[in-house]
Amino acid sequence: MKKIGILKNKIDELGVLNIFVGYKNYLYYKCLMRKYKFDQWHLSPLEWRRYAIELVDYLKNRLKSGDSVVEIGCGLGG
Repeated sequence: MKKIGILKNKIDELGVLNIFVGYKNYLYYKCLMRKYKFDQWHLSPLEWRRYAIELVDYLKNRLKSGDSVVEIGCGLGG
């Protein structure tokens, strides 16, 4: 019964539509991970990585028109 209560609270918090959309996205990411052998981090949506949102907000408020940003990292290159 406890799991039902947790599920009900989650549905109340997010809404039924958001639950289905989130699950659809989860399945899509899982398929990509299996197909291309990526780990969860590389395929997880931006909103799952709070620090990334904070970095984008930080840069948005400081960059002027015409400025460039270069990100150096391995990305999906492993």
